[in-house]
Amino acid sequence: MAIVTKLTGKDTLLLLLYSPGVLDDPNEKIRGRTRLVKMAFLFKEEVDPKFKFDIENLAEFVAWKFGPWSEEVYSDIEFFRSIGFVATETEENNANDLTPEEAEEFEKWEENVSLTDYATDEYQQEIFTLTSLGRKYIEDNKIFESLSENQKAGLKEFKKKFNGVSLFSILRYVYEKYPQYTLKSEIKNQILH
Repeated sequence: MAIVTKLTGKDTLLLLLYSPGVLDDPNEKIRGRTRLVKMAFLFKEEVDPKFKFDIENLAEFVAWKFGPWSEEVYSDIEFFRSIGFVATETEENNANDLTPEEAEEFEKWEENVSLTDYATDEYQQEIFTLTSLGRKYIEDNKIFESLSENQKAGLKEFKKKFNGVSLFSILRYVYEKYPQYTLKSEIKNQILH
């Protein structure tokens, strides 16, 4: 079986969603936009260099008010939702229960996809998963199956690690390891306390 050596940035997002993680089941859900964006960032920084893929159009990240952020990840998710590859469940959360980053990323997401404003005291956290059509695309194109066993295991460990911890733990990890992406952060002192 051929090993995948060339992917697109969109493929990597689908791989993140398709990969098993904590539950050891394919297509394990990813809870929240902030987690998904930070996982895409960490994939670019930590997984891609080890896999030695030739990835075209890998999302670019910039230092933003709450750490690394990418408009491309947001637009890719919206693209996949529009073609039926990605589904989201929502759960209501009280805005007081959110980290500042989650609330700000929610507002940025709304701006980016031209959604109407939600009530100021509610936040809808989205839980991302591939649809049967998205899974079929991955399987028919052998995107996951073409990975080496080491690549599959590495991707699974990556997803298990970052899908199995609190969002605060992810943020602290990112802020400590990638300070160049926190230069504009408004919550740096809260995260690194």
